[in-house]
Order: sequence, then C-alpha cells, then structure tokens
Amino acid sequence: MNKFDVEKNTIHFRDGQIIEFEYPIDEKEIITIDFVIIIRLVPPPKSYYNNNVFALTEKGDLLWQINIEEQYIKNNDCPFVGISINEKGQLVLFNWCDLAFIVDPITGRVLSRFVTH
Repeated sequence: MNKFDVEKNTIHFRDGQIIEFEYPIDEKEIITIDFVIIIRLVPPPKSYYNNNVFALTEKGDLLWQINIEEQYIKNNDCPFVGISINEKGQLVLFNWCDLAFIVDPITGRVLSRFVTH
C-alpha cells in the first residue's frame, strides 16, 4: 500500500503532509527504493526546467532535486524524460538530450553517465 497519493502536481502523504510542485508529476514513473520516493515532473515544452527529478522520504521530506552540470546539457531545454531501475538495481535518469545518469537514490549524486543514442 502506498503511503502517498498523487493528484496532478501535488503529492499527498498519509500522515497529512502535502507537497505541491510547479509542474505535474508523472504518475507512471514513480519509483520507490527502500524509504526513498523518486518522482519526475513533466514540464511543458520550452520551459527550460531541466532539474525535474526529486527524491522524497516516505514522510514527505525532500532529500534532493537533481542538479546536472550545464556541461552535460547540449542546449537549454533538456529535461528528464524517464526514470527506471536497471538490471543492476541502479536508479537511471534519462534526459531529452540523449544522456542517461546513474544516480545514488539517497544522495542524488551522479555516479556515472552515458549516451543513449
């Protein structure tokens, strides 16, 4: 049983905590790893909102917001378009600019990156 519900750009936790984001949450790509909930926001095209992945605790505390260095972004509009767990059990974030980042789910630190095309 989930300890939260998602409604558009808001996540409601069972204990009453409510967090509202600027853009809608992709409900199909919410990943829970241990006590960490990874969510991806869906910014509109040309919004230039590239740091659209967040990690929260099961109580609704913010652990991190992804922050990818500008050197890895080909242009200004390069949001994350997918998140998944790979065959090694690692959190992988995919962006619009054909890059993928393996990220520590607890700290948000980028462990490695690779080109996806």
